[in-house]
Amino acid sequence: MKIKASRIFSDGFGLTNIFFPDTLEILPTKVKLKKRKLLGLKSTEKNVLRNQIASVRRENGFFFSTIIVETTGGAVSDLEIKWVNKRKAKKAVEEIESMILNI
Repeated sequence: MKIKASRIFSDGFGLTNIFFPDTLEILPTKVKLKKRKLLGLKSTEKNVLRNQIASVRRENGFFFSTIIVETTGGAVSDLEIKWVNKRKAKKAVEEIESMILNI
C-alpha cells in the first residue's frame, strides 16, 4: 500500500511537493517513508523493519490526517507524514497495526 501526502497543502508549499509529494509505502516486511527536496534532486528515505515498530497513531485534522510511526530503541527516528487524506490514513494505520500484531 502506498500513501501520498497532499500535493497542495504539504510542508513548505513549494514546487517540489506538487510534482513529488511525500510518500509512505507499507510493505510486508517494512515501512518506508520518502521525502524529496529541490525538485526531486535530493531525497530522504527512511526504512523501518516491522519488528522495530513500537506503535502507530493518527492525528486527525478537519480534512487531513498525520500518520506517526513510532520506533523501538531510538536507533531510527519516528516516521511522520502530514497532510494525508483521512480515509487513506485510517486504512494505512489499520494495515500497520495488523502488521505489528502478526510479528
